[in-house]
Amino acid sequence: MTSAKRPYEEPKFSKGRVDRAGQRIGGPDERPEDLVVLENWRASHANILNTFKTVLYNRAKDIDVQIAQRLKRRPTIIDKLTREPEMRLSRMHDIAGCRVIFEDIDDLHYFRRLIHTARFDHKRRGAEEDRWNYIKDPKPSGYRGIHDVYTYHVEPKKGRAGEKQPWNGLLVEIQYRTLIQHAWATAVELAGFVTENDPKFDRGNPDFIDFFKVCSEILARSFENSYSCLPNLKNQELIDRFHDLETKTHMIRLFSEMRKSEGSLNLDGASILIFRYEADLFSDNQLEVRSFETVNQAIHEYNRLEEILSDKADIVLVGSRSGESIKSAYRNYFSDAQEFISLIQDGVGILESSEFFVVEDDEVLEDFDL
Repeated sequence: MTSAKRPYEEPKFSKGRVDRAGQRIGGPDERPEDLVVLENWRASHANILNTFKTVLYNRAKDIDVQIAQRLKRRPTIIDKLTREPEMRLSRMHDIAGCRVIFEDIDDLHYFRRLIHTARFDHKRRGAEEDRWNYIKDPKPSGYRGIHDVYTYHVEPKKGRAGEKQPWNGLLVEIQYRTLIQHAWATAVELAGFVTENDPKFDRGNPDFIDFFKVCSEILARSFENSYSCLPNLKNQELIDRFHDLETKTHMIRLFSEMRKSEGSLNLDGASILIFRYEADLFSDNQLEVRSFETVNQAIHEYNRLEEILSDKADIVLVGSRSGESIKSAYRNYFSDAQEFISLIQDGVGILESSEFFVVEDDEVLEDFDL
């Protein structure tokens, strides 16, 4: 009798083999079989991803939350291995990821406690030091949220002591964010898609990186009564820096105008977005969109425009990455980008209000549950 085929792919290679593949991928010693190892390792996380998705849904029945799941894409894994050369592929803990988004901080902490007290054999890593709590200790980039990493483990069913458990030891990451934190994070993601900067990983023009740091601080203070990555700035300093960086980056304007012109963008090929500086050109249509059938055509025109308009306009190339990735970014992130714009505008207004202040008393801060 042949045994029934398992519905999920199993890891086929030892962790040592996985790590050797991870070390070579992207370098001069890469072998074709290394990508086979990588893809098997990535696909084998689908089972534990489904398990944790079920755990989260079961405990979210009475809470207003959004739950999403994803396997890390191959290019993203390779990019992370390149950025972090000491990273061992077998210990990359976010290949399988679940994200839970809450209305507010209180719901986040309540739900997270439910998960921590759940009865299962999966083990939470770094539990003692709350290792990945980026609400308590925001990242320098301005990222806020909490990550928990679990080592997947299930015991064989009763009477099946010798049954193979091929997924034991694999890792999964759970991300907890509020709607405020999620709006900021997805705006950062979208900025990475539609500009040549990547503020998520501190790559590109420093003004774009600083812009999102300032925005994170504004959102933390105005909506969650806490601090982010720039706690030493006074409110007015923060507002002044925001306006200065918006003048340099035009990110708010870019998000707003892209929404208006979404139908004009060629997401299968490539588009160039042109924001001219002259004030009289902003009355009706602030954005000019030029679309092309191929990315190469767009790049050629982009280089030409950079030479003749560099002091007269901001020029943004859209579509220099995978067309499918761009489409996904627009569909998934545009609503959050619009929410981000509204939140920032409201947040600046709150900080400008004489009635608003951030808690400054150290004793009060110690009692404030983050």
